[in-house]
Amino acid sequence: MADRKIRTREHVIAAMSLHHVGYIVAKAGYVLDVTAADDGVDGLITTFDADGSIESGYISLQLKATDHLTIRRDGCIAVRIDLRNIDFWLADFFPVIIVIFDVCTEIGYYLVVQDYFKAHPLTAAQRRRATLTVHIDPEAIVSDRVVWSWRDLKTGHRKARA
Repeated sequence: MADRKIRTREHVIAAMSLHHVGYIVAKAGYVLDVTAADDGVDGLITTFDADGSIESGYISLQLKATDHLTIRRDGCIAVRIDLRNIDFWLADFFPVIIVIFDVCTEIGYYLVVQDYFKAHPLTAAQRRRATLTVHIDPEAIVSDRVVWSWRDLKTGHRKARA
């Protein structure tokens, strides 16, 4: 008999992260569509206006999950990111959100990529690296209200383009 694929702990916690965030997105009244390709975006959020009409545009999500958050001395959560993903996300017109899911506490922490790198521009030295560590505020917890604020970012981006 051929060897079967093994479901690893990483698979399990990735699924936990997806379902945690998906539930919050649904609770906010929106839809999270999971992407099939491993291209730096795990899901796209579709939003709706107050009347329930679908809105143009999307919010991209990159989900990460861990059993062991890396907490810096200043209390921020350190997350290592592939620089190729950062370049891809920064080229996106609509908001890109990174969510790190702490399996132990079942809390998701988020970072708005474009806002972060506007405040912390990449240096020439950082651009020569393969990865970069971003620092997420421990108060930046994913909730339905936060998801609504992501929609406001998206609609603001859409209006800026018009």
